[in-house]
Amino acid sequence: MPGTNIDKLFKIFLLLPILSVFCGFSTAAPVTADGGLGITGTFYQHDFRLTPGDTYTNPDVYVAIINNSSEAINLKMETVTPPGVTMVLTPDEINLPAGGQQKIDVALSIDNNTTPGEYTITIRGTLQPQNGSGIVVTSAVEQNAQLTVLGEAGDLHLTINSVDGHLLVTEIHVYRKENNQFLPAAYSATGELTTRLAPGDYRIQVYFQGTEILTSDFSIAADEKKEISLIGQTILIDSFVVQPVYSPGTKKLAYINILYNIRNIDALLKNAKAVLKVSTDAGPLEDVDIFSVPSLDVGNTGGSYKYIPAAGWADTNYHFNMVIESSDKVYGNSPEKQYISPVTPVSPLKKWMLIGGIMLGVIVITGAAILFFRRKRKMRTG
Repeated sequence: MPGTNIDKLFKIFLLLPILSVFCGFSTAAPVTADGGLGITGTFYQHDFRLTPGDTYTNPDVYVAIINNSSEAINLKMETVTPPGVTMVLTPDEINLPAGGQQKIDVALSIDNNTTPGEYTITIRGTLQPQNGSGIVVTSAVEQNAQLTVLGEAGDLHLTINSVDGHLLVTEIHVYRKENNQFLPAAYSATGELTTRLAPGDYRIQVYFQGTEILTSDFSIAADEKKEISLIGQTILIDSFVVQPVYSPGTKKLAYINILYNIRNIDALLKNAKAVLKVSTDAGPLEDVDIFSVPSLDVGNTGGSYKYIPAAGWADTNYHFNMVIESSDKVYGNSPEKQYISPVTPVSPLKKWMLIGGIMLGVIVITGAAILFFRRKRKMRTG
C-alpha cells in the first residue's frame, strides 16, 4: 500500500544520521573498516619521492588503527614493498582495548641498488587469534601510498641558527610543492638537516617549542649541492597596529597610535629595546625608541606609543615597522605597516559631494549627447 511505503521511507530517513555516526570516525582522513577494525591516518595522502640511499622519517606521516569492536584485539602490522625498499612500523604489534586506537609511525629506507620507478607500498594490519576471545573471524585493514624512486637528486644541508649565531634546536619540516599542494619531503628535530631531494621547488617551515618562527622557499636541481643557513627569531611581534588619530577641531592628523604585543618564547633578553623604524616614499625618515628595559622576560609584553614626526607631518605616505634589539642585534621584526596620506582626511559629506558631482557630470554629458543625436536625426528626416 502507498501509505506503508511512505512509512518505510520515513523510518529509513530517520536511521540515516545514526548510521552515519557508526560508519564514520574522523573528518580528517577516510577510515576503512572490516569486522570492527578500522584504519586512518595520513600515510595514504603522500606521494613519496626518494632516491637510492635515502631514509625518510616524519611524525606527520602515520597510520592509526581503531578497534570498533566490543572486545580487546591483538593486531600484527605488516608491509608490502618492492625489492630494495624497507618500511619500518613502530610499533609493529599492538593490543587494543575495545574502542581503543593506536598511532603507528612510518619510516622508509631505500637501498643504493633500488631500481628507479613508480611503486605502490602498503601497510596492513591483521587480527591475530586470542585464546578465550569471542573473535573467531580473521580480519585485516590496509592503506596504500605511492612511492617514486628517482634516478637523480640534489643534496641539501640546512641549519637553523639563533640571532647569536648558535645552532637553534628546532623542528624542521620541508615540503615539496606539487600541483598547488605541499607534500612532506624531509624532517629534522635538531635544527640541522642533511638530505637528498628530487629536483623541484620546496618550502621550509621551522618550529621552536611548537611555535612557527620561520618560513622560507627554495629550489634544488639535479646533482646540486645546496647549503642553506637561516636565522630563527624567538621574539615574536604578534600584533602591530597603526592607527591615525585626528584632532577633533581641525580634523588634521594629530598622531599615529602604535599598538603592539611582543612574545618572548625562548629566554630572558638583556638590555632589550623596541625601535619604531619610520620611512616615507622618499626613504628612511627616523628611528624612535618605543621602550628600553634591562631585561625582556619570557612571555607577553604589550603597550602603545603615540608617534609624531620630529619635523612634523608632511603630505606623503608613511611606512612603519618595529624591531626588538639588543646589543645592535635584531631579535624580532614586525611586518611593515603603511599610513597613506592625506594628512587631512576628506569628510564623509565632502566624499558624497564629490561622488554626486561626478555622477551629475556624467548625466549632463549623456543627456547632451542624446539631444545632439536626436536633432541630427530630425535634420536628416526633414
